[in-house]
Amino acid sequence: TGEAPIINRPFLSYAAERTLFAHTCAQLAQLDGRVLLETLASLQEDLQRHAQGFWGDKSEHVYTQALPWGELSRLSSAVQMLLDASPFKDWANPGEAITWYMQKGWRVDKAGEELLRNLDKPTSELLALITPLRSAYRARWEDSMIQWSEVWTAAGCPVPALHTAGEWIAELLKGSGRATAVIVADALRYDLGATLAEQLNKREGTERATVHAARAALPTITALGMGLA
Repeated sequence: TGEAPIINRPFLSYAAERTLFAHTCAQLAQLDGRVLLETLASLQEDLQRHAQGFWGDKSEHVYTQALPWGELSRLSSAVQMLLDASPFKDWANPGEAITWYMQKGWRVDKAGEELLRNLDKPTSELLALITPLRSAYRARWEDSMIQWSEVWTAAGCPVPALHTAGEWIAELLKGSGRATAVIVADALRYDLGATLAEQLNKREGTERATVHAARAALPTITALGMGLA
């Protein structure tokens, strides 16, 4: 049973399903770097199926002995988001780097939130996997940030042509003929703002919320942002 591939249907036997879960985590924990990320991402459908199986933590009837397949599936989804959002080529100038971050690069931060947050069910199998997984994430993100620094250094660190929040709001209200509410969130990270807009649009069923970058450093981490606040 320990060698049974995850592509099999979920087992009704708790012992068999637990052995498969432990085996899957152990196999992944032996990998590192890009290989670990791509392998975990490729298991997404299989992990979801087992999470919804009889002994899964996402089944219709969750038992106290439920196995955290859903937690593993959540990590797999975050890794897929990371891979999809990662830059596929070097940026030619700071403008390209900013455009990448505003369009999809912020999802790397969002994926990191999922990978770095506390496990809902910290089993020994997941704890053995989470360390190399987080190391793989940090290595990938640090590579991007090194490239980010290099492209800005090569360009002489020019100030990006971004409007301040006040200028953007003034332009927005200029053509508005109706009452408008302006919500100001102090130090709201770009990736969180983009995530909030996504959720609003999903609920509305159409695009009502958009995100515009004010004058700030990207990525919007305190160490960079406070210098330009």
